[in-house]
Order: sequence, then C-alpha cells, then structure tokens
Amino acid sequence: MNIKILSWFKPSDHHEYLHIDLGQHQYGNFSMATVKGNAIVEDQSQIESGPIGLKEEGPFGTFVEVYDGHAGPDASIFTREKLFGILQGHIINKGRMSTEVLIDSIAELENQYLGLVRENLPGMLLQETSCVVGMVSGGQIYIANVGDSRAVMGTVVRTKSQVKAAFERKGIQAVPLTINHSMKLNSGVQDFNTRQLKYVHTDDYLRAKAYIRTSRTIGAAFLKMKEFNNCSGLSDTLRFKDNIRFPILSHVPWTKAEVLNADNKFVIFGSHGFWDLVDEQRVVEIVYNSSQKGIARVLIKHALKKVALDQGLTYRKLEKLEAGSSLSFYDDISVVVLFLDHHKINSNRVSPECPRVAVRTYGASRFLPTADGASTSGSKSTKEAGGSIWQHVRGIGSSFRS
Repeated sequence: MNIKILSWFKPSDHHEYLHIDLGQHQYGNFSMATVKGNAIVEDQSQIESGPIGLKEEGPFGTFVEVYDGHAGPDASIFTREKLFGILQGHIINKGRMSTEVLIDSIAELENQYLGLVRENLPGMLLQETSCVVGMVSGGQIYIANVGDSRAVMGTVVRTKSQVKAAFERKGIQAVPLTINHSMKLNSGVQDFNTRQLKYVHTDDYLRAKAYIRTSRTIGAAFLKMKEFNNCSGLSDTLRFKDNIRFPILSHVPWTKAEVLNADNKFVIFGSHGFWDLVDEQRVVEIVYNSSQKGIARVLIKHALKKVALDQGLTYRKLEKLEAGSSLSFYDDISVVVLFLDHHKINSNRVSPECPRVAVRTYGASRFLPTADGASTSGSKSTKEAGGSIWQHVRGIGSSFRS
C-alpha cells in the first residue's frame, strides 16, 4: 500500500487557510480544513488510516484526532506527535481496540507530557490541550474526548408516512458522540465540582475555577500536581495556599463505543472554535445535502459567516482583516468530516485502491476562504512562507514513535 497525500494537498499560497478537499481513508472519504484565529496556531488535527498494529494484514482502522491548545501550542503539538503511536502500542498489547485502550493511551500521554514539563520548568506549566479522538475499526466507532473539542455523527432517521406505510421519509439527525467539559456549561461545572466539592467556598477554589476553561484537559501541569503548583517560576496569583486536592483537573477521557450501521453516514470532528459558532443539527444538514468534496471548507465558511454577522461585518470585510486583528472575533477553527462507507466497514479488509494515510496539521497563518469557498492565492511559495500546514509522512505512525 502506497501513501497518497500529495494529490489531495491543495494549500493556498498564503498558508493561512488550508485544506484537503477530498481524501480517501480505509472506510470511505474524508475532508479536512483549518483556519487560523490566534496569533500562534494552537489547533492541531490528524488522520491515520490503514493497519493499526504492526502487521500489514491488519487489523485495520481509521484514526481521527482534533486538538485545541490553550496558553500556547506545545501541548497540542505534543499530543499530535505522540498519541497515535502510544495507542498503537496498547492495541498490540491488548490484541484489540477498545475504550480501555483509549483511556490507557491518554493516561500514558499525560504522564509523558508532565515528564516533559518537569524537564522544561517553568516554561510549560500553563499549556494544555483539549482532545477528541475517534477510531473506526471492526465495525465500531470508538470515541474519547477530554475538554471541549467534540464529535457529532450524522445519522439518517426514517419515519413512515401517515398516508402510506410503505413509504418512508428520510431526514438526518445530529447525534453527539462526546460530552462537553466546558466550564461555560453545567456539564463542565458539575464535573469540576464533583472532584472539588469540599473546597467550593475557598478563595483558591474560586481562583482556580475562574482560570480554567474545561474541567478535563491534557497538560495544565500547575493544576495537576502540587509540585508544579509550588514551582518558583509560577505566578503567585496561580498558587494555591489552601489544602486543595490535586489534581484540580482530570485528564481521564469520556469514552463511547458504538456499533455502526448503514444509517450512520458521517462524523464531524471539530475544535471548540468551530462548535461554539454553529448549531450541530444545522451543520449535519449542510454535510448531508452537500457534495463531499470541499465540505470541511464549506463548514468553516458557515462558521465564519456567523462571526461576520455577529460583528456587523460582511464576509468580505472579515476576510480582509489584517493578521492578528481577528483574535477577538474567533479562535482557531479545525474541522474533519469522516464519511462512512458501510460496504467497506463490514468487509473490514484492506481495500486495494485505498492508500495508507498519515496526515497531520502544522501551524497555519491567519487566512480565510474567499466568499465562493476557494482559497485566495498570494506570491510566496510554501518553502518561502515557512512550510505548510499539512505534512505527509512515510508510514502510519512512523514519525510518532520516539
């Protein structure tokens, strides 16, 4: 199986809004896109497809991740570089894919990251990342999420006509596959309070609650271990003098495993910068009623039109904003749409026409799709601009083991 990425690689010359319009994974097609909102890109995303162990004959799977960094890009980049290789090791050790594999893999990732923080004090004490992971393998989808990046499945619903029972009307329904751990929602606040119940009236609790954005995260070392909270390089405003219980935040993911059926058509993975701007049901309907090619760009454009409307701008004016001026308007936005071909899923055998896929994002610059959905071109080459957002690698997981 050869890797086939370059034929799907269609960056704009500005490297600020980049995408793969349509690629092929083990069980169907996919579409990916990212747009920069922050001065330094903190979003990362990744897709790997093919053998998920060490043997070419299988087992096979498609692995999708979206990471949303906070307080810097290091945690999201580390997760992008390490998690898939860790997960492969646990699949090999256990002999199969499971939600337990996801939980154990994220625990190992967290330990490795905190070890890296310890070696680089005090520079990485605050950095953290949300993470949503999906694995399609063996006719099931396995989901794990930590934080506020999310996944939503588009599922066909069938209702019998009241006139003729033989006729059916078909629609599409948004089915959330994750729990949102945002502290803006009751789900996140209750999750946080459950672990810190005895401290809810202390000053330290209130300061911690004011700082954190999600009740679960990878990283944020100063909220995970007392040794990091006592670090001399940490601001006094972030030190906790009360006998507050560590970890203040959890890294343990919410997980779900679901058997796929023919009515499950696609899954949309997105960073919170995307989901905070859109309605789940509406974007599922957009995907269902649109061409697969370029659909991730279409969804980002839909989200950015909401930004423009809220700010009293036209889409064209939002597009023309100087780099960095959009920071107060929107966050980094990453979207992966994974389409599900159930003939391929049910066969669970390698498709001869499907290449092994290994693609992941690198830092983008701020740029928007044009009003017609196409990428705007500029004068600089990829090399001159410092490299592209997408990198293809030589083999599944080959650059992740170290």
